[in-house]
Order: sequence, then structure tokens, then C-alpha cells
Amino acid sequence: MIPVEVHRCPGASRFAALALLCLLFATSVLGQAEGQAGVQGEPKNVLLLYSYGHGGKGIGVFDSGLLDTLGAAGVSTNNLYFEYLDLERNAGNPRLRQELRTALLNRYALHRIDLIVTVQQPALNFLLQEGRELAPGVPAITVHAPLPSVDEAGDRRFVGLVASFDIQGTLERALDLFPDTERVLIVSGASDADKKMAQAAAQASAPWAGRLTFEYTTELSLAQLLDRVGKLPPHAI
Repeated sequence: MIPVEVHRCPGASRFAALALLCLLFATSVLGQAEGQAGVQGEPKNVLLLYSYGHGGKGIGVFDSGLLDTLGAAGVSTNNLYFEYLDLERNAGNPRLRQELRTALLNRYALHRIDLIVTVQQPALNFLLQEGRELAPGVPAITVHAPLPSVDEAGDRRFVGLVASFDIQGTLERALDLFPDTERVLIVSGASDADKKMAQAAAQASAPWAGRLTFEYTTELSLAQLLDRVGKLPPHAI
């Protein structure tokens, strides 16, 4: 199998798009496995792998939109399995990934999984590396991460769902509202995904080089970030 086309969906529509992709996989792509997986018409099971821990605001918004949309389409939560891998906070633990691999293989040994959804890059990396034996051959949707190469994908089919952020347009509107701006603080976290977003922001801000001073928070702790935002000088956004 090879990775298929990336679908780029702006804003809140990503929830509906992801739900639609889930349903499409459940009814058509997975039809090829009916003889092995179970009785035709039996509800399909979806395993969601999250890069980070439970409780984050962004994850909460994602879950809410996903559950509402899937629920409206008649998909029961009994067929959804959620795993919060918390990879970033435990990046310094060399044993964690292998322990997660063993735990997940044991946990789903007796459960038929028909579709895997990875949320953000670390979860996708985990599936491609330690998770290759997790529901092998079952297709996957990757959210907020680029599609893997053919070699990386192996015998697993992937669909990518990527949100597109209009960073340059956002900055243009902000400067329309605050034309006296002299400094722009780009707030971002320290994960690999956050750093990529900061890099995209730096590229989008190129037209204002020399006119505005740009500052980034990727190297700050949360406490330092909050302190910096609370002490911004005049004419800063």
C-alpha cells in the first residue's frame, strides 16, 4: 500500500472532515479485510493515538468536535479507543516508548482495530516505529502531520489531514488594527511541532523584516513565557 492524497482542511471543518474520513474507511477501504476482521456490517473500531497527555485545551477542543460529529453520524463511543501517549513530557525516558509498545500490543491483542488515527507528529512517529506491529496493515489517518514516505508507511495505507493556518493574513489584519506596532511576539511551545509552526511564522513575516522586530518563545518555559507576555512594551502585539 502507498500513502494517498493529503486533504487540507481549514479551521473547524477539520472535525467533520476527519469524521468523514473515518466513516469512509469504515465502510469502503476496510471492506477488503471483512473476511479476516469479522462479520460484514459489524461496527468498526477506531484507535486514536495522541502525542501528548490528556487535559490540554487543544486536545479537549479536538475531542469535543470529533465526538460530536461522529456521534451525529451514529458512531458509538464504545467503538473508539483513546490513547494519550504523553511522549513529549517523557522524551527523556529511553524506556518509555518500548514500554508503551508492549502495553498497547497487550491491550489490543484481543480487540479488532479497523482504523488508527494519529494526532500530531510524535504519535505518527511512534506508529511508524514502535507501533508497526499494532494492528498491522490496518489503514491510518494522520492529523496535523505530513504523510510518511512509501518506505516509512510499509504495508499500511495513510491519509493525511492537515490544517492550514494563514499566518501572513493574520499578521496583516493585526497590523491593520494596530498600525503603530513595532514588535511582534510569536507565541509557540517547545515541541517539534511547535517549532515548525514558529519557523512557518518566521517565513510568513519576511515582508516586514527591518520594519518590525520579531520575537519567539520556543526556548522559554511556561513561567517565562507568561512573564514575558505580561511585560511587553508599548506598540507590541
